[in-house]
Amino acid sequence: IHGLHELFQQAFDMSPYSYFLQMRLREAKRTLLQHPNKALREVAEQTGFNDVSHFVATFRKKEGITPGKYRELHLTVDQKERLQEKAE
Repeated sequence: IHGLHELFQQAFDMSPYSYFLQMRLREAKRTLLQHPNKALREVAEQTGFNDVSHFVATFRKKEGITPGKYRELHLTVDQKERLQEKAE
């Protein structure tokens, strides 16, 4: 198993765990934008995080901002307008 870990590290320049975490965060970012009404708790669960606080902390550490802020910054103007209309 150690040899496999070494091969992975050489091929991808990161550990298997880091790669897997990167894939989970990529899916979380996609979900945050495609489903703007979905609660962070649901996004966390869908992407393999046991609780929302761990998800938010990991996201912030890797991306530099919280998942909520990421969503806010990356939603299109049209998406924001539709969300606001639903809230009214």
